[in-house]
Amino acid sequence: MAKAALVILCLAISAFSAANCRIVKTVTDEYFYFELENGTIIREDLTRPVIINKAVTAKQVTLYLYTKKTGPDSPCAITSDSCTNWKNCGFDAGKKTVILAHGYTNGYQSESVQVIKNALFAKRDVNTIIIDYKPVSSPYLTAVSNAKGVGQFAANIIAFGRQNCGLNLKNAECVGHSLGSHVCGLLGAALPEKLARIVALDPAAPVIGAYGVNGKLDITDADNVQCLHTSSNGLGITKAFCSIDFYPCGAKNQYGCDPNAAGQALAGGCDHNKACTMYADSILHGNVFQADCECSSANDALSKICSKFGVTTFMGEPNSPSDRGIHYLDTHPIYEKIAAL
Repeated sequence: MAKAALVILCLAISAFSAANCRIVKTVTDEYFYFELENGTIIREDLTRPVIINKAVTAKQVTLYLYTKKTGPDSPCAITSDSCTNWKNCGFDAGKKTVILAHGYTNGYQSESVQVIKNALFAKRDVNTIIIDYKPVSSPYLTAVSNAKGVGQFAANIIAFGRQNCGLNLKNAECVGHSLGSHVCGLLGAALPEKLARIVALDPAAPVIGAYGVNGKLDITDADNVQCLHTSSNGLGITKAFCSIDFYPCGAKNQYGCDPNAAGQALAGGCDHNKACTMYADSILHGNVFQADCECSSANDALSKICSKFGVTTFMGEPNSPSDRGIHYLDTHPIYEKIAAL
């Protein structure tokens, strides 16, 4: 693995504030050190073999269902044993189902997924399911090795819901952040029918980004795969590989990210996490992330070079499933307007 990629793994440890983690020793190809918010210094070993097909159990993965009946703070755990707990918790087969998947070191209560769940509660009446795999979400290589198992475990429960509880996969989508983007893809690939959409919020690049299509998110994992690329320093994949790819601000220097903060200056940790708030804001504010600049390649999008102007599409939840291409947009003036509301 390249040294630059190793440096930024440290930043991914922090759920939503890159400043909570800083490099305290030179990175090597075998290990790196990072410091957590509580001051604990952890040595991350990168020499262990990665087993892609590692199995997980119900003790390691839980699917939490949020509905109008449960409210935003008291979800129910759903299983593939019976529809009773699905129905008792207010699952409505006639409504859209949104599945959320967190990333490395996170859990179902992490801000990366809670900010989206809260936006859905504010603006939509849907079934929201959060995949919680916190017990196997760290250290990083453990999380990577478990991603396929997590996706398959979750797929078994979702497939049960489709077969027995009325869940309509053509009215369902999975939204994942970082490593959670790949969990969504691996879930989608394991289902008997394709999801309507997967939204990948700055899909993780280190280690898993080099896997083949059977080990990570792929364009074939859903009817539509939308990618938001918000960091270009190694945390997120910068390659355009989705049905439609967005590069807000050229995948760097996102609105609200302090360039002088330690984590942001080193590797763009704030940029990486900003994808989640952008998606939540697309739910809260509708067609605000208008992209009129279409690019010929990912490199052009990263360099903010447009090949076509006036080809309008919208980034985030409102995006049309028929839209395609590689798109750049500047979110700074958009957020200035939102701030003024």
